[in-house]
Amino acid sequence: MWPVHTPPPDSDSSSTRVVDFALLRRLAPPARVIQVGAGRGFGPLHQWRQWSVPRALFIDADETRLGWTQAPIESSPDWQVVHALIGERDEDTLYHQATNPDEDGLVPIELLATLWPNLRATLSETRRASRLDRLLTEQGWTVNDTPDATTWGLIDCFPALPVLRSAGEQLTRWSLLGLRVLLQPVAGLSEDNELSAISAFLEPLGYRGVFVIDSHHPAVGHAIFLRDWFTVLQPRLETLQSALTSATQARDTLQAELTALGQARDAQAQLAAERQQQIDRLTQAKAALEQEKATLASAHAEQVQRLESLQAELASATQARDTLQAELTALG
Repeated sequence: MWPVHTPPPDSDSSSTRVVDFALLRRLAPPARVIQVGAGRGFGPLHQWRQWSVPRALFIDADETRLGWTQAPIESSPDWQVVHALIGERDEDTLYHQATNPDEDGLVPIELLATLWPNLRATLSETRRASRLDRLLTEQGWTVNDTPDATTWGLIDCFPALPVLRSAGEQLTRWSLLGLRVLLQPVAGLSEDNELSAISAFLEPLGYRGVFVIDSHHPAVGHAIFLRDWFTVLQPRLETLQSALTSATQARDTLQAELTALGQARDAQAQLAAERQQQIDRLTQAKAALEQEKATLASAHAEQVQRLESLQAELASATQARDTLQAELTALG
């Protein structure tokens, strides 16, 4: 069950709403506010204007109701005003005006008369509706998903659900929603106005209803939704954790491969060193053999020279003997 803030008869309803919004300010302090159906500048969804919010965008289909914005915009240069009719699609649609200008909008006045029997239609005309996401982009209001820039989306008009749908991806980056809703079905009015249908749409996006601010009509109120960022981000965190685990495993595998390559490199280096040592030893042995060969060659040359000398001496001795023999024969 949604908590409904209904003040007791002797209490001040506006002070109760201030307490509610003071709590919301602590839970999700707004850095940006987008207010669709800004109207004449009063109501429970205007409490934030007392907080010096850095940036704000007021949107209303009736330019004549926005005169009150001149003063706050002069003191807050990053506050903007846009005259536009927001719809689920960019298309021509009927815009209905009533004897109570606060009920002007896309809902036929005769259907709203179920809630307010004295309400009467004054004019219905074709106007061009714009999607909220396109309008925000045109105004430079693309909101990034950053935790330090809390965005509030306030829709103070009927029906709220088409406006939410028209926000597209922008809706997934906001932190708080304040919506004018029907607290119960009303004959003739679309469920796009009903809290139950809006809650069903927002729940998959991570929004959780926190309370409803009542109004002077028991069937009408303002529902406040907060985005449960933990629930929204948990799948993303799990995905990141899985990616981190995979990256860690890949890193460990790569480290093991690098270690193995390092060990192989060290083994190759050791083998290369051993082979170099063998080459050095063989080189030294070769040098020794070359030296020994040179020594033997020198000795051989000396022996050959000695032999030739001895042979010459032998030849001289033989000749001398033959001469002496001849002389002896002659004397005999």
